[in-house]
Amino acid sequence: MQDELNLTKNKNGKGFVLSLDAIISFLILTLLITTIPQNPPQSNKELAALQQENDLLRVWSAKTTNAWEMASDLNEMLGNRAELWINEKQITFSIKTNNAIATEGIIINEELEEDKVKIVVYYE
Repeated sequence: MQDELNLTKNKNGKGFVLSLDAIISFLILTLLITTIPQNPPQSNKELAALQQENDLLRVWSAKTTNAWEMASDLNEMLGNRAELWINEKQITFSIKTNNAIATEGIIINEELEEDKVKIVVYYE
């Protein structure tokens, strides 16, 4: 029975011997695990932009704000490198670059209706 499993003991009685197909299976499994694509680490600029976006959404959701106040806050915090979209309508415009990160949230407006707010920040 042990010969069929190929787990025979060494001459000194300790340990076991792996078969060739077990070694190949282990190598294939290791190769598959190492080739799984991983997300690239985020840069500090991207993390800072994401934090600023989330901070703005938090502040806007804590109090009732209108589109003009949101645009003013966005311009003050991020300048001309960010865009504001409310309910799929672009409110502010910016200079576009290759790198961008966006955050979306739902905010209750002054009329107690839901507004879908999206902030897009462009960075170098």
